[in-house]
Amino acid sequence: MVKQGKFASSERQKQVQNKNRKPKNQTATIEADQALDFLLVRYHLVSKQSSLVEETNSRFIQEFMQLGMDNPWSLAEITLRVLQQVDVNVPWQFYQILFDHWEQTKHFILKEVPAIPLINRINIMDDLSTEELQNAIVDKLAMNWFINQFKGVPDKLGKVTDQQIKELAKGLKQGSEIDWNKVAELNRSIVSGEVANVDAGTQAWLDALKNM
Repeated sequence: MVKQGKFASSERQKQVQNKNRKPKNQTATIEADQALDFLLVRYHLVSKQSSLVEETNSRFIQEFMQLGMDNPWSLAEITLRVLQQVDVNVPWQFYQILFDHWEQTKHFILKEVPAIPLINRINIMDDLSTEELQNAIVDKLAMNWFINQFKGVPDKLGKVTDQQIKELAKGLKQGSEIDWNKVAELNRSIVSGEVANVDAGTQAWLDALKNM
């Protein structure tokens, strides 16, 4: 998932952070190909998070916007599609940041995406609860573990069942919460690869996630 042009490149992140001035005409509409930059600038202006959290959520928002569909958009469907496309070698800390700040990120998307001054405004028709996101994340983390565990052994990977994935995912929870200590311990048992074809800024972001 974290390929050049997928998540925002480091150069794009810098450009977004430099666009702090409001447009001269607050009632003007913008073209569809300007919507993403408009939204990322808006997120930079309102975010009160650390630089790592802001960059992580900005990259998620970029993926969300690029997977947008015909009106009305489904917050749940697009978010789950983003998760499905995340490269298996993206550190697990990405999911922790996304989950820990989901309510704020979701609120931003639900409020600000329909407010983008397009001629044809985007409508978002549904929601994705914290519990639903949690279930999707533990399933993804479990799948990633099996993929990395049997890397280079396609026969064994092909024999992994949905039930095995569900059981491992269930084991990553403590009661109704994700146990991030268990997630960290699980990921220490495998050697994940590097995400290919990323720019220097994206690689620095991935390294920062690993060193959280």
